Amino acid sequence: MHYVGLVQIAPQPSSESEDVLAPFSALPAESDFVLAKRLVLGGLIFVSLGLGFSLVLNVLALAH
Repeated sequence: MHYVGLVQIAPQPSSESEDVLAPFSALPAESDFVLAKRLVLGGLIFVSLGLGFSLVLNVLALAH
């Protein structure tokens, strides 16, 4: 099975599918690295937004 992004592509017995999937199967390490980098950056952004939101709530609570 080849995974392109979040889409699962089942391998076909014909030789045409190998030509179609060749660009994707040629760079498995790079695509995994890009996916991992995207996950890490998304996690950092999510954490920083959560911390900023809690900071704003704390300031509002202290103001009252």
